[in-house]
Amino acid sequence: MTDETMKYIIECIVENANDASKLPRNEFNDAKRLAYYEVINTIQGQLEINGIALGDYGLDFEIEKIL
Repeated sequence: MTDETMKYIIECIVENANDASKLPRNEFNDAKRLAYYEVINTIQGQLEINGIALGDYGLDFEIEKIL
Protein backbone atom coordinates (compact mmCIF):
# COMPACT_ATOMS: atom_id res chain seq x y z
CA MET A 1 0.00 0.00 0.00
CA THR A 2 1.34 3.41 -0.91
CA ASP A 3 1.40 6.48 1.31
CA GLU A 4 -1.07 8.16 -1.03
CA THR A 5 -3.52 5.27 -0.65
CA MET A 6 -3.23 5.41 3.13
CA LYS A 7 -3.75 9.18 3.13
CA TYR A 8 -6.86 8.75 0.97
CA ILE A 9 -8.27 6.09 3.31
CA ILE A 10 -7.69 8.33 6.35
CA GLU A 11 -9.28 11.26 4.51
CA CYS A 12 -12.39 9.12 3.87
CA ILE A 13 -12.53 8.11 7.55
CA VAL A 14 -12.32 11.75 8.68
CA GLU A 15 -15.02 12.81 6.19
CA ASN A 16 -17.29 10.00 7.38
CA ALA A 17 -16.66 11.01 11.00
CA ASN A 18 -17.62 14.60 10.17
CA ASP A 19 -20.82 13.34 8.54
CA ALA A 20 -21.59 11.16 11.57
CA SER A 21 -21.18 14.15 13.88
CA LYS A 22 -24.06 15.88 12.10
CA LEU A 23 -26.53 13.02 12.55
CA PRO A 24 -29.32 13.31 15.13
CA ARG A 25 -28.38 12.10 18.62
CA ASN A 26 -29.58 8.59 19.41
CA GLU A 27 -27.98 5.37 20.62
CA PHE A 28 -27.06 4.15 17.14
CA ASN A 29 -25.54 7.42 15.97
CA ASP A 30 -23.72 7.91 19.26
CA ALA A 31 -22.18 4.45 18.87
CA LYS A 32 -21.19 5.36 15.31
CA ARG A 33 -19.47 8.52 16.59
CA LEU A 34 -17.65 6.49 19.23
CA ALA A 35 -16.46 4.00 16.62
CA TYR A 36 -15.01 6.79 14.45
CA TYR A 37 -13.44 8.32 17.55
CA GLU A 38 -11.70 5.04 18.39
CA VAL A 39 -10.47 4.52 14.82
CA ILE A 40 -9.06 8.03 14.49
CA ASN A 41 -7.56 7.91 17.99
CA THR A 42 -5.84 4.60 17.19
CA ILE A 43 -4.38 5.91 13.94
CA GLN A 44 -3.18 9.11 15.61
CA GLY A 45 -1.57 7.12 18.40
CA GLN A 46 0.24 4.76 16.04
CA LEU A 47 1.53 7.64 13.93
CA GLU A 48 2.85 9.38 17.05
CA ILE A 49 4.50 6.18 18.35
CA ASN A 50 6.26 5.78 15.01
CA GLY A 51 7.42 9.39 14.91
CA ILE A 52 5.23 10.32 11.94
CA ALA A 53 3.79 13.84 11.87
CA LEU A 54 -0.01 13.79 12.21
CA GLY A 55 -0.22 16.65 9.70
CA ASP A 56 1.28 14.43 7.02
CA TYR A 57 -1.94 12.41 7.17
CA GLY A 58 -4.38 15.22 7.87
CA LEU A 59 -4.83 14.17 11.49
CA ASP A 60 -3.37 17.17 13.30
CA PHE A 61 -6.58 18.04 15.14
CA GLU A 62 -8.35 17.17 18.38
CA ILE A 63 -10.88 14.44 17.74
CA GLU A 64 -13.30 15.99 20.20
CA LYS A 65 -13.65 19.01 17.91
CA ILE A 66 -15.26 16.95 15.15
CA LEU A 67 -17.05 14.27 17.14
